[in-house]
Amino acid sequence: MPSGERLALALEPADGSALGVEWDEDVLRGLGAARQAAAGEAPRAWRLEREPDWERTSALRLISAVFDDGALLGVAALRPRGAAGHDADAVAALLVSAAGDVSRPHEALLSTEYGPDGTARRLGLELYEDSAGPPIRIVADIVGEPHEDTGAKRTALTLRMEGTPGTGLHELIPAGAP
Repeated sequence: MPSGERLALALEPADGSALGVEWDEDVLRGLGAARQAAAGEAPRAWRLEREPDWERTSALRLISAVFDDGALLGVAALRPRGAAGHDADAVAALLVSAAGDVSRPHEALLSTEYGPDGTARRLGLELYEDSAGPPIRIVADIVGEPHEDTGAKRTALTLRMEGTPGTGLHELIPAGAP
């Protein structure tokens, strides 16, 4: 991962140890310049402090995005082994505002809409900065076919956050992928 400023968060699954994820701010910003690039050509914007506990985890999902106003988004979700759906996922997010302020919402909810063929086509994200206020809502449409690399899938996204368009990547790493 290149040497831009690091944006870090910790995923804390209910039955495992915390997993640190870092995004490189420069690479995130570069996703906007590479908007037309295929998902497989975009550089990886994140790194893990260690491998997930694959004995307890069935998949890791990562979302990396930049918005037209300069805001940045990083989301990580761990799905416990045996979980039936996204309601059991441990999800954490970080958001950098257009002004450069970094926030780590106290709750992040991530949902996936699937098409008739069973493939993901849209993501929904709600970020709650506190328990009393309304969430920041982000919608992402999956664009094109996923790029598969050693079992992991990377897919390009177009996003909207409160009316502001953006671009990014959704990465799905199932247990057993190197």
